[in-house]
Amino acid sequence: MENKNTFTAQTALEKNATAPVAAAVQLPPITDKTTLGELLKMLNLTPGQRKPAKTPTPKKLRTTVEQIANMHNCVLYSNGFVYYNNGCNHSVLWLPYCVGFTYHFNPLKDTEKNTLKETDTLKEGLLEDNPWVTAATLIAEHRIEHHMDTNAGIGHSDIPDYAEGEDETSIDSYEAKDYRCAEFMWREEPINVNPLDVPEKYGILLGFVVNGGFRTLTNMRSQFPNFCSETNDYALFYDQEDFNWDAQVLTCVEQRIKLTSDSKIQFCYNSGATEDGMLYLINPPGGKIDVPITLYARSEIEYGRAIQLDFQWLQTQKFITTETGCTGIQPGEYYLCWVGRSNNTHPIIRSVKVKE
Repeated sequence: MENKNTFTAQTALEKNATAPVAAAVQLPPITDKTTLGELLKMLNLTPGQRKPAKTPTPKKLRTTVEQIANMHNCVLYSNGFVYYNNGCNHSVLWLPYCVGFTYHFNPLKDTEKNTLKETDTLKEGLLEDNPWVTAATLIAEHRIEHHMDTNAGIGHSDIPDYAEGEDETSIDSYEAKDYRCAEFMWREEPINVNPLDVPEKYGILLGFVVNGGFRTLTNMRSQFPNFCSETNDYALFYDQEDFNWDAQVLTCVEQRIKLTSDSKIQFCYNSGATEDGMLYLINPPGGKIDVPITLYARSEIEYGRAIQLDFQWLQTQKFITTETGCTGIQPGEYYLCWVGRSNNTHPIIRSVKVKE
């Protein structure tokens, strides 16, 4: 899994004055356990320190700067820049900018502004206390994803370097761009560590119906050990061990989503079998209701008033991303629901994204 479950990410503000970057000389060993804060001190850098110049290209880093660490898709250079490559796309990061992270959610309605927030910033120092590769991966993956969604021209791994004159300067101020990709994520999939309390932050956005009863994500995690668990990297796992054979778990995102007939819904998952799935759009109620949105959605589905989209689980051992269109729907706000079955599919869902 970002009322706040649509979100994108923003790096720390560039808040400190420019300072020269010291070259790494006789540094202590740098491992994947070295924290971001420790590494910045080794390099004589301060959190949020401005870059000394434009972001260098990967080729310039390789050919002119000393490499001092290389692990988990992150190559660290002595001038404080990190080259990240996930096998499909790449990005160059300035390490002092990786100390802060803010989630941005869809704009709130006036009635929601007293109880909900449009942004949520990780507490100061949290990333500095985590391994540097975790912070770098978090920032890089969201930069890559944002720029792919906004056609901003992020690098691809099969293209060795940027075109003549191209750099990533624009990446450092991408927060000013329009966010067009809404996400519902319960783990930060590139990190493979405890995702900084994501279940607690975003669990209020999800509702479930299991064996006829309504449950929150907190209920689900306490009752079903494999569901959104640390062991499974906080993915939504509809497994037979937890739910027995062929339980049908209705899952609802209890926040309205603006959709048009051009919108696309992306699921990142793996599945044990190929099977037609159940993916629904629910029109909001006309007035106040006295039951959770998830139970309202179940009623709409049972009475045939929900819009069922053409969705299918595909058998795959690796995680894949599939895209489902919303062709033919009227522009407006909807709730998004799906059914996870603990049958041969027993899907494991990493993320759900809604794209225009």
